[in-house]
Amino acid sequence: MKSYTIHYDRTLLLGKGIINLLLLVVIFISMVFLPLNPIGVFMMLTLCWFTGKWGGRAIYRFIKHKPLCVLRDKEIEIVMPSGDGKIMAVKDIEDVEIKEEAHRIRMIIHGENIHHPSGVYLIDLHHPFAHSQLQQDKEYLYQWLHKHHIQVRMAACIKKEVNVNV
Repeated sequence: MKSYTIHYDRTLLLGKGIINLLLLVVIFISMVFLPLNPIGVFMMLTLCWFTGKWGGRAIYRFIKHKPLCVLRDKEIEIVMPSGDGKIMAVKDIEDVEIKEEAHRIRMIIHGENIHHPSGVYLIDLHHPFAHSQLQQDKEYLYQWLHKHHIQVRMAACIKKEVNVNV
């Protein structure tokens, strides 16, 4: 069975992990040295929870080489943030909406047997530091979609222009 694995940008994962974990240290130090009321303590603990979670998740994906998704001949496996993989048969995919930006491709999958509360699966290919990898993934993704006769809708990215008249 031929498969193609799309990975995260490893430099981005490492950067996110280190920045979030450094922010966690700064929050801990500020909790120790700043006099806080109970609401401030609650807010700092909430910040600690989320920065630790985001930083730990990014470092875990970096160390374990977790893929973003795996495209196979008859199915697609989407790795969810919780760690489990959702396997979706190609025949269950109704259409795919693709939004292209500078260093990012967002693929929104519509179809049957989607168990996400939103009713769609989102695959976000974000490679700000690996442009050639993004191009390679994009080419294979379009070939895979064309091979399986999946309808592709290109979403227009609306960029707002701001006029400043002084």
